[in-house]
Amino acid sequence: MSILDLPIVATLAMRRRSGSMAMEAPDDLRSRAIRYRRIKAIAPETWLQEALEAEAVRLEQEADAAEGDSSDGGRWC
Repeated sequence: MSILDLPIVATLAMRRRSGSMAMEAPDDLRSRAIRYRRIKAIAPETWLQEALEAEAVRLEQEADAAEGDSSDGGRWC
């Protein structure tokens, strides 16, 4: 693990632990998933690539669930 990997890993761990993404709009969640995949493309370590992909998938699932839970036909308010 490189010293450059630490901010990414720390951010993933904090967000997962705190559940701070629960109130974000689905579009924001999808944007974060796209950013994680872009970082994954240049990540030097396989474990980091796998962690970023897992987090991107989780964000997309959370966005899908948020869109499905809204009362106005899938639009998040």
